[in-house]
Amino acid sequence: WMHRELLSASGRGVRVCLGQDHSYGFPLGFARELGIAGRPWRSAIASFLDGSYAADAPRFTGVPEFAAGINSWLRSRGVADYFWSATQKSYGLPSRNPRARTDEAFSRVTDTRRSTFRRASPMPFSRVGDNGSVGGQALWGLTMLRQLIARCERDGILLRCWPFDGLAVSSKEYENAHVLVEAYPSALRAPGVTQSDEADALCTVEALQLADAEGRLGTLLDVTGIAAALQPAVRFEGWIVGQEI
Repeated sequence: WMHRELLSASGRGVRVCLGQDHSYGFPLGFARELGIAGRPWRSAIASFLDGSYAADAPRFTGVPEFAAGINSWLRSRGVADYFWSATQKSYGLPSRNPRARTDEAFSRVTDTRRSTFRRASPMPFSRVGDNGSVGGQALWGLTMLRQLIARCERDGILLRCWPFDGLAVSSKEYENAHVLVEAYPSALRAPGVTQSDEADALCTVEALQLADAEGRLGTLLDVTGIAAALQPAVRFEGWIVGQEI
């Protein structure tokens, strides 16, 4: 559906800002443990999901077996488990977070910042299967984004991913392109609105439409002001729209 909409929009000369409700990347510290921290985002995600970074690394076919496989791979190298689930005992994962919150593999930079919209705390990539957790959705979602990106490249649809392709959407890399962004509905949903997939989608679209109409969208999609030492991490991990820098 996303591919069809982008194809139609391209034919009409219309640019689209779009996204899915999950993280588009994972902590740079975790990537270092896998040996893929030096790769560009697209290459790192492909290697992570395909298990091509090591001969014995797991390939993604589903959340429980992949998460357990990653944990087993890390343990074989003397590294602590990464994925965990408080409620899904059948996954065979630790029931508590095996990493300290100070562990560089625990959080992305954007996950540690407050939203300029409302207060909300993003869940860690490492937590899967629990109500409100994002890890499982991110694993499946990244496979969908890979397919979308590949289809757009095949059909000549210009699609860019912010901030992986450039820290500011006003930069040349995004010129005339559709732009994938990572939004966090819990930071956008108005108080009193019952959470649902539909409500999350509507509040996200309305917030970004309003920002665009008021000329603020370019500012929301600009993290060039973040400390220079953190910029490589942001280009690798991604950024949630509206998080403070």
